[in-house]
Amino acid sequence: MPYNTWFDVKRVCGLEDSVSEEELETFITKADQAIIEKITVRVRDEVPTGDIDGSNQEYWVEHYPIADTNADAQVQGYEDGVCTQANADFHVYLWTDASDVDTKTEVQVINSKCDMLRGRIYLKTPPATTYEQITVDYSYYPNDINFEILKLCAALYAGYLYTLSKYSLYPRKLKLGSLTVDFGGRVGKTGEVPGLPHERLLYEFNRNWHMIFKKPIKKVVREEVKKASVSLAETLLSEE
Repeated sequence: MPYNTWFDVKRVCGLEDSVSEEELETFITKADQAIIEKITVRVRDEVPTGDIDGSNQEYWVEHYPIADTNADAQVQGYEDGVCTQANADFHVYLWTDASDVDTKTEVQVINSKCDMLRGRIYLKTPPATTYEQITVDYSYYPNDINFEILKLCAALYAGYLYTLSKYSLYPRKLKLGSLTVDFGGRVGKTGEVPGLPHERLLYEFNRNWHMIFKKPIKKVVREEVKKASVSLAETLLSEE
């Protein structure tokens, strides 16, 4: 489930009624993935706090809150009947040999007993002492996020990708007889406002992006926050 429905994107971006769900679906997915990559930090093979003693089911990761990595508004680990391995936001592995990656096996958690805000992982079954190591793969939010603004930015970026595919080759000026259409933009209170549809959506995206973070950067100061002159959306697009 994405941050926005196709109808949300049409409404936010002012797209024409004829735009279908099928046309927007791919762009919505790409926008969500790009934004998630920018607001989260990935961690791989972290050894959490907690003993493997045959009875302990509770482990703690170093960084939190654990992030939603598939834009479904939930943070879940693998648990039969609740969340599949493919849809899990974090993964827990047990290793019979800590030096051999081929010996690690994913295990289930009890999601209702996990605390994503504080980094608590609760396993469905306590690991036997025959296992040498437990590791967790997850992503976390290094900054406090305003998810309402995040949703708006995801819609704007999805609309930007869609209109970019439609209008990027349009000329800035088009003259048909006595009729002249000028997409050269204008100067507004906050600077130059571009004229082509995808440029205007990109402008709005960049204008709203800094408001995603509720508080000053907590642990990771990203380049697009440090250097306001760099276009964040162009950076996102170049990384796809």
